[in-house]
Amino acid sequence: MPAGSQLGYRAEGIYRSLRGELVRGVYPPETRLPSLEKLAKRSGVTAVTMRKAALRLAAEGMLEIRHGSGIYVKRPEALSPVSKTISVMYMFDEKNINIIQRAILD
Repeated sequence: MPAGSQLGYRAEGIYRSLRGELVRGVYPPETRLPSLEKLAKRSGVTAVTMRKAALRLAAEGMLEIRHGSGIYVKRPEALSPVSKTISVMYMFDEKNINIIQRAILD
C-alpha cells in the first residue's frame, strides 16, 4: 500500500475516533481540546495526522479552530443541519442506540 494511502487511512480512523468522542460528549461544548500533539501522542499518530482529522471536523462545524488559542468544541445548536445529519448517521453506523435516542429527544 502506498505511504500516502496509509496516512489517509490513519487520518480517517482518528477522525472517526475523535468524532465519536465529540458525539458522546467526552469533550463538552465550548471545551478547549488538548493540544494536537497531546491528542496525537494519546492516539499513537503524528500531529500532522491529528491535524488532518481536526481540520475535517472543523470543516463539518463540530470544532472551531482559534488561531493562537486552541481548538474548541462547538455547541450542538451551532451545527448546521448537514452536520447534525452526519452525526446521527455516524451514531447509527456505530449502532449506538442510546446516543441516537438522546440526539432525537434533545
